[in-house]
Amino acid sequence: MIWEGETTESTDQGFVQLIWSSETGNESEYQLQQSSDPDFLKTNIRYQGPDHAFFASGLAEGTHYFRIRTITDGVAGTWSNVKTVEVVYPAKALVLTLMAIGALTLLALITVILKGSFRQPATERSGLHVS
Repeated sequence: MIWEGETTESTDQGFVQLIWSSETGNESEYQLQQSSDPDFLKTNIRYQGPDHAFFASGLAEGTHYFRIRTITDGVAGTWSNVKTVEVVYPAKALVLTLMAIGALTLLALITVILKGSFRQPATERSGLHVS
């Protein structure tokens, strides 16, 4: 099995698309394992089927390891080289700061709209013009 792209990837969004190709093309299906341990002592089978790609989402912050093998006529092949995915989310302080700026901007916009509405005479707001 051959991984497409780099064997080490980094993401700040918690998802990655894993793509692989076969050396022979005779395989009936593939089995993809994920682990948080580089030695794969505790694993999770994330995919088993005929496709050559898998979209891994919901990845927690940290390092994730993936490997794949072929299954032909019920016989499992050897595991591929390991693909490492490093998930690093933006700093929480940055996210909170941006959220606070957005909230203040929204509050300022609402204030401007309300003040402008109250400054306009009632007859102009209703569409009536008094001569």
